[in-house]
Amino acid sequence: MTVLYIHSHEKALTDIAYLISGHHFGEDRRDVTVVLDREDTLELYKAIDTSLYEEVEVELQGDYFYISSSVQGNYFIIEDVRTQDGVIKDHEGDILILPHYVPQQIRQHCVDESETVIELAIASVYDQIVKIIEA
Repeated sequence: MTVLYIHSHEKALTDIAYLISGHHFGEDRRDVTVVLDREDTLELYKAIDTSLYEEVEVELQGDYFYISSSVQGNYFIIEDVRTQDGVIKDHEGDILILPHYVPQQIRQHCVDESETVIELAIASVYDQIVKIIEA
C-alpha cells in the first residue's frame, strides 16, 4: 500500500475527479476504483462526464460505495460496497484509492483484493514543519 499525504480532502476529490475524467485520454488503461462515503460519492459523480462510457450504472443506496472506471470495459459504475445481506463485496481491480475515513473492515477487505492501493491520509503542514525544525 502506498500512503499519499494530502493537505485537503476536497482538493484530493477534485484531483480524483480530474483523473477519472481523463481516464479515456490517458496512457494508463488499468481500471481505477475509489471507495467513498455517500456525500463524497455524490460530489465525485457530479464532477465526472459519464457520456464517455458505453455502460453507466449508478446505485446510491448505502453508506460506502465503489466508484469504478474502466477504459477497457468502457464502464462507469457506482455501487454499494455491501450486498443486500450486509456482506462486503469482493473488489478485484487494478488501482484502488481509499480516503482516510473508510472503516477498517471495508479497508482490509478491499486492500486484500487489489493490485495497487493508494491510501489518502490527511497531513498537517504545520506538524510536518515542526518535525523538520525539531530534527
